[in-house]
Amino acid sequence: MSLRLIAAPLAEPLNLAETKTFLRVDAADEDAYISALIVTARMWVEKKIGRALITQTWDYVLDAWPGSSANGWWDGVREKPVTGPSRRAVELPLPPLQSVSSVKTYDDADQTTLFDPSNYLVDSTRLPGRLVLRSNQVWPSVTRAANGVEIRFIAGYGDNASDVPGAFKQALFILVAHWFENRVQISGQSLPRSVPISVEALLTPFRRTSL
Repeated sequence: MSLRLIAAPLAEPLNLAETKTFLRVDAADEDAYISALIVTARMWVEKKIGRALITQTWDYVLDAWPGSSANGWWDGVREKPVTGPSRRAVELPLPPLQSVSSVKTYDDADQTTLFDPSNYLVDSTRLPGRLVLRSNQVWPSVTRAANGVEIRFIAGYGDNASDVPGAFKQALFILVAHWFENRVQISGQSLPRSVPISVEALLTPFRRTSL
């Protein structure tokens, strides 16, 4: 399975003005660097906690449906993998889930088939969110050897910085400030160093143990 970014956030959890106020910076000389740090910090936090902070679109790509033959296991006795029926729900990474845009399958000729949305429901209440088969429905067949299922979904707390929980914003402020004050020069480019314990403490309650 893999994740592929389709549409990055149109905004960041922190804006330049409020970040400069936090840093107590008035001049505009380092606006570009501070803006880059905001993006880097947001991506670092999202990776750390396994969540999307601002609305963004991703493709979740799998070889086959969970529990299907492509995911079978060998018990050392039978000639073929031991398999069971596909699971009726697929967990989608990077919560919180907002919506599912499309579900596609691929055949050996790389032709796509769109799975009708009436055949499944989107459970955005759970964390992580799920794609769930409706009663009396089955997952469409997948014949391509790899990357046969493509689920496009939208995740994030919202479109605006005000939608992001306060704990995450506070961690971002501290992280940007730490990287702003502690730089290392590599080939003339300023790069951030390590992460303070206070950031780890703010994020630990929200970390996902697995995807």
